[in-house]
Amino acid sequence: MSSFSQQLDQAIANVKTQTEQHMRKIIIETFTSVIRMSPVKTGRFRGNWQPGIDVIPEGPVDTTDRTGAKTIALSTAAAMRLPLEDGRSIYLINALPYALALEYGSSKQAPQGMVRRTLASIAAKYGV
Repeated sequence: MSSFSQQLDQAIANVKTQTEQHMRKIIIETFTSVIRMSPVKTGRFRGNWQPGIDVIPEGPVDTTDRTGAKTIALSTAAAMRLPLEDGRSIYLINALPYALALEYGSSKQAPQGMVRRTLASIAAKYGV
């Protein structure tokens, strides 16, 4: 028979695991939404969403991704590697010079942006 202390330790471990799984789910859902909402002409904008753990990615990359599948896979992999400890951060950055203009409505495909709409949706869904 396990002691109360062992049962309590197991319960805490279970809660921690569930919390980490929930946090990763929200991160992946957020990144996926931003990427999928991104307007597509050549696929360069979608391909330039870059994840970073504790470091903000700098500069654009020479990648195109019309469907967003490769970019979503990269951001999901980063979310799965993120150590969920206090003080750790994960970023999703698009460093193309026209990224801000697209976020603020310069594209008819995403007139209300991608990031703002996603964050509003996530906040409403999860109450954050």
